[in-house]
Amino acid sequence: MNKLEQKVLNYLNQRGFDITKDTLNYRGMRDNFELPDGTVKTVHSFSFIVSAGDEFENMIYYIFIDADTNRLELLLTPHYGEKIIE
Repeated sequence: MNKLEQKVLNYLNQRGFDITKDTLNYRGMRDNFELPDGTVKTVHSFSFIVSAGDEFENMIYYIFIDADTNRLELLLTPHYGEKIIE
């Protein structure tokens, strides 16, 4: 497991997300990704599935990391998006 994957897992565990085993996947880098505040960045993208036990179970969630600073930037779920402040 690389440092970015570990960073994502640590954040999700701190937030109480129950991730379905072996579903955290690196999706690549995205250029010109626009954050909700209008900032445009190059980001690393990860996807994962949460064992929610409700209507959102087995849906894909995303987390984005700034490629320059390796700071967590955005959590995107099936029902909301949240800017991450580290």
